[in-house]
Amino acid sequence: MTGAASSSLDIASALHERGLLPEWASVLCLSQSAGRGQMRRAWASPEGNIYAALRLPDSGPFATFAAAPAIGGLMAEALHCEGFPVLLKWPNDLLQPAEGMAEGLLPGRDECRKVGGILLEERRGALVAGIGLNIASAPDSSTLRDNYAFSAGIIHSPQKAAQNRINCEKANKSSASEMIFPLWKRLVERIFSCYAYSSDPALWWPALAEKYLAFRGCRVFLADACPEDDTMARVPCEGIVDGVTPSGALRLRSEHGMESYLGGSLLPRQGKPPFSGE
Repeated sequence: MTGAASSSLDIASALHERGLLPEWASVLCLSQSAGRGQMRRAWASPEGNIYAALRLPDSGPFATFAAAPAIGGLMAEALHCEGFPVLLKWPNDLLQPAEGMAEGLLPGRDECRKVGGILLEERRGALVAGIGLNIASAPDSSTLRDNYAFSAGIIHSPQKAAQNRINCEKANKSSASEMIFPLWKRLVERIFSCYAYSSDPALWWPALAEKYLAFRGCRVFLADACPEDDTMARVPCEGIVDGVTPSGALRLRSEHGMESYLGGSLLPRQGKPPFSGE
């Protein structure tokens, strides 16, 4: 664990160069001066949240495109075990439905907040997941890019007893390290345990990712979609989220049939008529 740093990914890279970052080892920073998200966008990193880097194995799904939804599913499972109900927005964002939302409802854009994200970086043969979780604060919408998909929010635990849940209103700099280090340690232990004791290391992850997949059964729009059978193409598409493929692609049911995509920016679509025959 470090204090202020440029980013947890930078610290992890430096440790790896010195042979000090084995698989499943992690780095936790109290704050970041150069945190980054997808497309190297700046990630606001004030003290009080989790900014971590986790070294992943170089085998199984982590040796393929499936690495992002695989670690996303593991992260969602670990957070659920800690009492934080989250959803995996394919491939690697963590959403949380609004508090008080009835169980079983399919949340739309306005009923979810982005409470965390995962960024994969490979440097010198090491695949590292940069993981950010909004524990005490979240960026204001005015600081987000113009076409942001979801507002940011603070992760909450409605099922936890008062003495065990994270009280965001009382979070402050003096208690930040005391709060986030034990939580991160438990999350890593849960992630590793889920991975290590899976019955089939090659096939465990699709079911886990689909267990927490946001908008499954919902109509979504996928901007800049990259078809699995034509990775050079970038096309907009719309369909019903059906699941994920063993290769890590998002499977959509569209008016053209079942299609799969390896990339794209996903948004739920509500209030539109179903496809013919649905």
